[in-house]
Amino acid sequence: MQLAHAPAPVVVLTDVAVILLCGIALIPLCRRLRQPVIVGEIAVGILLGPSVLGQLPGDLPHLLFPEDVRPYLGIIADIGIVFFLCAAGWELDLGALRGRGRAVVAVSGSSMAFALFCVTATAYAVQAIHPALPATGVHPLTFSLFVGTALSITAFSVLARILHENGLHNTPVGTTATAAAGVGEIFAWCGVTAVITLGSGGSTGQLTRTVAELTAYGLAMAFLVRPLLRRLAARTWLVEHPSLALATVCAGLFLSASATAWIGVHAALGAFAFGVAMPRLDPASRATIAAPLHQMGSLLLAAFFVVTGLSADLTTLSGLGILSAALLLLAAWASKFVGAALAHRVCGAAWREAGTVGVLVNCRGVTELVVLALGREAGLIGDKLFTMLVLVALLTTAAVTPLVRLLNPHAETTPQLGPLPAPRHAQASHPTPPPPQQS
Repeated sequence: MQLAHAPAPVVVLTDVAVILLCGIALIPLCRRLRQPVIVGEIAVGILLGPSVLGQLPGDLPHLLFPEDVRPYLGIIADIGIVFFLCAAGWELDLGALRGRGRAVVAVSGSSMAFALFCVTATAYAVQAIHPALPATGVHPLTFSLFVGTALSITAFSVLARILHENGLHNTPVGTTATAAAGVGEIFAWCGVTAVITLGSGGSTGQLTRTVAELTAYGLAMAFLVRPLLRRLAARTWLVEHPSLALATVCAGLFLSASATAWIGVHAALGAFAFGVAMPRLDPASRATIAAPLHQMGSLLLAAFFVVTGLSADLTTLSGLGILSAALLLLAAWASKFVGAALAHRVCGAAWREAGTVGVLVNCRGVTELVVLALGREAGLIGDKLFTMLVLVALLTTAAVTPLVRLLNPHAETTPQLGPLPAPRHAQASHPTPPPPQQS
């Protein structure tokens, strides 16, 4: 019996197994190339799509992932995004701003503002010479603003793992880049929300209503949900009953995600906000809750990369398309680098440190892909531009580690596949467990 004609549950379960096995197969290659695992997972999505697998005889992508089961994979992908972005928000340590707030604000603001301006201008010029890039009926300025916003984002969670793998997570460069990325991601989501709302045909009144509802949601998270989570975290049952604690956090996470989805914004924003609102716990409690959340997110997120890869066909790019992608890549990378590096240099950093920060903030990865998927669903960008920007996200993220190693040849390498360790303020008040024995 062909897989395409099997019952939907059979196809979905088989597809998930295939996706996970392909991701596992690429882990050794990622280690050899000294790349974060997330780069391999993005590559798996492209390999299983029409760009590579689709070039073989038999239309294999449609046989493996029939059209009628892709919505089910999309739901799994959305759940993976919710878990992953919650873990990313939870890892965001705003305490890193203490003592270096000026540098963090300068790096974050300069890199985002300069990138937004340069990429928006480049996107406006590119769509003038390649009119097929914007979706039908989208105003060129709205299209350009969306592209500029999407490419000005730094993926905080992926950046944190790259820093840890290169032994830079506890250095001034690492803490500055991490804090700047976290602050920038918060403002980036606000910008993405505004551009998508306007670009989807919403009026100024609808945008005002959305802003008002999001403001009420933010106030509720800050003054109701966050204190409640702190009170719950102070109770001993958090460690004594880990399954109950995890279920409680997951229930709150899904309610937060559903709240932003009901407002008309993607559930990813609610998931990230809930993670930011979560209290920073001691290592034992983090192992009980944060680690499972990250693991579930990493597993289910693999489906998101495949859904993305099925919509990205590199073979459709013409010479003009490749030129447009190269221009956008150059504008995005150079503007983020220059904006961050110069700002950090002005704040007193050495050129090597400033250059390292400029490289690090070019880490895009998951966050940009999520934003691109939202723009595609909202009808702001077409399939060709979606494919081009997926390629930009992959290449800019893959370039971070080699360039960081070039600038910091003596950095200590500590490869890691799991969640990050507890923040330093949590480790300071609780004894750190001994590292596991190497086999």
